[in-house]
Amino acid sequence: MELQRKQKESDSPDDQKILQTTKTVADVNEALEPNYSAFNIWQKRWIVFVSAFAAWFSTASSFLFFPAIESLAHGLNTSIQNINLTVTSYLIVAGVAPALTATFSDRIGRRPAFITSFAIFLAANIGLAKAI
Repeated sequence: MELQRKQKESDSPDDQKILQTTKTVADVNEALEPNYSAFNIWQKRWIVFVSAFAAWFSTASSFLFFPAIESLAHGLNTSIQNINLTVTSYLIVAGVAPALTATFSDRIGRRPAFITSFAIFLAANIGLAKAI
């Protein structure tokens, strides 16, 4: 019934071909709507997977420290509480940084936000390497 109504509403020959090859109203609506994405369905799924993996990886890396906390404390001549403090600080920064970076990239752009974040990361790693 709905399919027949859609066929009557459509007047272009191309629309009629689409309507004849589709089976359900949902297929008709999907076929007639313009495509607002340059990515196909598998590319979209891959983007979601990579994004989810990147979001998970940040918190998963903190779990790598937990079995080694005692060895790290002994090797660095510090207390277990200080090692726990560094892991907690890392998780706080990992949780807050995306919100700050998103605001920064909305105002200035993604490329300057990435370059600034990478520069901070590079300077922090150089500073840590020289501290040891």
